[in-house]
Amino acid sequence: MGNYGRDENMAKEALDLLEGKADALANRSGQPAPGDVVTLIKLWERATSIGLGYSAHNLVWYTLNLKPHDFVGVSRRASLLSDAVDNFTNNLENTTWYYRAQTAMDNLLNEYRKGTSDANNRDLTSQVHFMIRAGLDGLASEELLDSDRGHTKGD
Repeated sequence: MGNYGRDENMAKEALDLLEGKADALANRSGQPAPGDVVTLIKLWERATSIGLGYSAHNLVWYTLNLKPHDFVGVSRRASLLSDAVDNFTNNLENTTWYYRAQTAMDNLLNEYRKGTSDANNRDLTSQVHFMIRAGLDGLASEELLDSDRGHTKGD
């Protein structure tokens, strides 16, 4: 695994993109595609594990079928995730906000699994396993952000 150092600018870029994608899911009816959910996970891990050095869990965590406390729907979980990410983005040193956002991510993932078909759940799990095999080095080299492609904000 690489030594990534701390890159708050990249982390904030990833968190801003994550927040926007979570907002879009919150305002969309129906279940998102598995790829949409995996993108949220990748952006979260890119920001927190690679950009900020948080490593409270292993990527395998995303393959577990845990149950959220109450069923509130994916769009509501996406809205809660967006709010938690916004709070964390403004308090990157605060581990309480980190854990709240991580919990919101976990709850969205588990809520998604509760309401999706077996085929979509298998697709999601397959994509997560591919991400696990690639590891953080693979995630660090994946072009998820504008800055990865040489673009700056507003291009």
